[in-house]
Amino acid sequence: MHITDDEGWCWGMIRAGMASASNLFVVQMQDLLELPESARMNTPGVPMGNWRWRMLPGAASPELAEKLRLYTKTFRRL
Repeated sequence: MHITDDEGWCWGMIRAGMASASNLFVVQMQDLLELPESARMNTPGVPMGNWRWRMLPGAASPELAEKLRLYTKTFRRL
């Protein structure tokens, strides 16, 4: 996948997914925000506490929106 240190793991995976031949690519907001493992929404095998993650107000930014738009345009997913 040619992920570089500058690109980082999250955006390298996002790029690889968007570059795939699939009709649909879904990415979690936690990955777009490059949040740590503590922001997981679901932990398989754990009966309580799943599906409670909420994005904090102000977590998204115009810069993030522009970066996501650039990726979607680059990989013809607009």
